[in-house]
Amino acid sequence: MTTWISSVNIPNTTGTWTDDPISADFTYIKKRHLQELREFLEKIDDHYHIVDGASTSSNPSIPVNWAQATVDIIGGVTRIKASHWNEVRTALEAIDNHTHVAKGITSSPINIDVAWTEAIVADTTKVKKSHIDEMRDCCNILHNHTHTVCCECECTCTCECTCTCQCQEDCCSQCSCCD
Repeated sequence: MTTWISSVNIPNTTGTWTDDPISADFTYIKKRHLQELREFLEKIDDHYHIVDGASTSSNPSIPVNWAQATVDIIGGVTRIKASHWNEVRTALEAIDNHTHVAKGITSSPINIDVAWTEAIVADTTKVKKSHIDEMRDCCNILHNHTHTVCCECECTCTCECTCTCQCQEDCCSQCSCCD
């Protein structure tokens, strides 16, 4: 198998977040919490991978056009709204299961598990520890994600398992969809 490692300097290289972990009922929700998530998504937008010296095409483009710019959100002054958090969630949903193409081969998708436990509704839902933890967890998966491909034998298997093409890497052996 070939692993496609990201070739973009993905933010938050230490894998740490402000107030990590957030303590329910003790940690105040801050602009910095939102800003870190937004910065991560802005930098991962249009990321690419290198495969045998070739850059991938079909790089994911995610919606990172914020209705209110991060610089316009002033800590302790601007009320962080449900829409701010929902924009981050929408961007994460857009990048979930993304793939890349290099040398005519499509990579495996990367699943970041965007299963929100609760909707964030304007003037109804108080943003909770679990909301921010879920978004951070998705970003952590994306942080050092890789994609895999069966091999370089031009196989175009699209099923969930590994294809049965015969190649030198001997990575294909579980189904007969590509005979």
